[in-house]
Amino acid sequence: MDAHEHMQRALAELLTLSCINEEASFSYYISKLINARTEGAIHIPASCIIPHLYHLLENGQIKEIQREINGRIRTCYAITPAGQERLADLTQAYTDTHQAFLVFLEKQKQTQ
Repeated sequence: MDAHEHMQRALAELLTLSCINEEASFSYYISKLINARTEGAIHIPASCIIPHLYHLLENGQIKEIQREINGRIRTCYAITPAGQERLADLTQAYTDTHQAFLVFLEKQKQTQ
């Protein structure tokens, strides 16, 4: 696994919860939404999102709901209050880490 793939895996839970927070969804739609919103910079196949969905489901952070989509009944996932709390925690952790990384890079530039 290259560095880019490793970073995407680390962000998958955050991005998945973020998508579900907007609208109850299923793995294929979540994958497409992530790809579209990041203009192709982050591509997480639906097959890689499914394990995150199961993990979130087991932890009570999302729940299954049935929806009719294009004439078919599909199992979608909706966020729970515990999931909203997890999303807030992950978002804050990502923001803090990203900010610290930017500070690190700036200081590195100053020493060169």
